[in-house]
Amino acid sequence: MDERNFGGYRNCRIWVSVPSGGTIHLEYAPREASVDWDVCGAALEITTLVAQRVR
Repeated sequence: MDERNFGGYRNCRIWVSVPSGGTIHLEYAPREASVDWDVCGAALEITTLVAQRVR
């Protein structure tokens, strides 16, 4: 995971290899700059859901 702070926004980037040999790159950034919740937790949930469906 790669948490960065460009322009005041919290975001999270995740790269995942899938069994078929492909990769998934997800970057998740909330609309509001000053969110106080776990941005990477939400990104991880989304990535997990997508990876379970990719073959």
